Amino acid sequence: MTDETNEAPVGVNFSFDEYPTLLAMQQSRAKFRTVIGPAGSAKTSGILAMLLILALQQKPFRGVRKSRALVGRASYQQLSKSTVVSLKNVLGSVAEFTDGKPPKGRLYIDNIGDGTAVDMDIVFIALDGDNVASDLRGLEGSFGFLDELSELPDPEIVALFVSRLGRFPSKLEGGCTCQGVVFGATNGPRAGSWLHEMYLGKRKEEFDAIELATGRPYWEGFRQPPALLRPEKPGDPWRPNPYCENAKNVPGGFGYWQEMTAMSEPQRQAFILGEFADLVAGKVVYPGFGKIHVVSHAEFKMRWTKGPIHLATDWGRTPVCLVAVERPDGGLVVIDTFQAEDISAEGFWDNVVGPGLAQRYPGCRIASATGDPAGIDASAATETSPFLIWQSRGVPMELPGPGRADRLQPRIEATRNRLARLGVTGIPMLTITDNCKLLIDAIGRNYVYQEVRGAGAGVVSDVPTKSHKLWVSDLANALEYLCLYKAQDLETAGDDPYGAEMRPQRPMI
Repeated sequence: MTDETNEAPVGVNFSFDEYPTLLAMQQSRAKFRTVIGPAGSAKTSGILAMLLILALQQKPFRGVRKSRALVGRASYQQLSKSTVVSLKNVLGSVAEFTDGKPPKGRLYIDNIGDGTAVDMDIVFIALDGDNVASDLRGLEGSFGFLDELSELPDPEIVALFVSRLGRFPSKLEGGCTCQGVVFGATNGPRAGSWLHEMYLGKRKEEFDAIELATGRPYWEGFRQPPALLRPEKPGDPWRPNPYCENAKNVPGGFGYWQEMTAMSEPQRQAFILGEFADLVAGKVVYPGFGKIHVVSHAEFKMRWTKGPIHLATDWGRTPVCLVAVERPDGGLVVIDTFQAEDISAEGFWDNVVGPGLAQRYPGCRIASATGDPAGIDASAATETSPFLIWQSRGVPMELPGPGRADRLQPRIEATRNRLARLGVTGIPMLTITDNCKLLIDAIGRNYVYQEVRGAGAGVVSDVPTKSHKLWVSDLANALEYLCLYKAQDLETAGDDPYGAEMRPQRPMI
């Protein structure tokens, strides 16, 4: 069929000869195939043509080639407003779609020229819901498509999606002959993401082991050429790339991408070059945070006289603890972080924080400790609480502010206030040493008011997103509790930020 002509089949106007990257993707043997490229480079259209090819290649049973395509994206709003529209544009001559939550689709062709019919169900699923894992476990598909793959934050959900394919039709109806192929497409994803790690080869050993066991590659990644070429020197224009795929089909030709050169550098990387970029998925909670708030840990250690330390915690399945010191002028310097997964408050102190403090800061006195007010709640099983557990180990735990409530807005304002104010020496009243990379990354980029899907560009939630991947919200919340707890101390107390006042009085570690 299309393998010989490189043309998309039956009513679909798509020539793979014009898209060498997509042709290589279509001919790959891998089960999971992903492509990264500039905006408007026909990634989605090409993959939809690939789905139809697989439907046509399915072995017929009683004269019908039955298959089921699973199509996933982050939300139902994105599916309805973008992905379904693309399917209608490409497959509309041979498929019907109905709106709903979820939308539904079915492709049926009476006779493809050999006397057999094609019957393909199209099942849409949003991958950001609370019950998505259980929903996926109840699905059985033939092949699949993950649209805007970089929007999916959880690689485990992606792996579960991949595992649900190659299961339809049943063996009683001839079985699935496409081996459960999954296609994924995206513009330039966020640097440091799970997809970035795959393209960097960080999971190569794992995928090689799967190939050894199954006899076929598990994953193969493809990259389309950039749409434009960077200026050769400052002041020169961006140049059309003669190897760009789909330039003749986008409105305005290369002008489509030339207009994008007015975007920020990360956006140019993602949408023009198809590169991994430092994109922010929403509006950062602390836009005032910058390089001025990051200080050298090595330089700080040389000047610091091992004074009293202050702790701030966030509990739960991904607990964290920040270590800070206070300057004589009231400024706070976060000098270290501890984090763990699936550990009790008792285990977190006994196995992580306590030994870590003793090793890194021997002889230092814990002057204060605060954290998530939820930590005063006792467990029904143990009749104790994280606060009580740490207090029993000599940690002077106190609530971050008056009252029992977890005060979101006051703690955000307390943190913003410290970031914005300068001490008497011109140093911000909140700084972080450069060894605290996860905290810096969380505050500077990943702790965001997430965009409200389907609400229009620039509309964001009024509550920061709860992302526990790499302890983003956990670290940010612990910093907020620290700033709220120390809000009353925002007064100058001298002009030597590392003076003698910081020397310890009584060891507690």
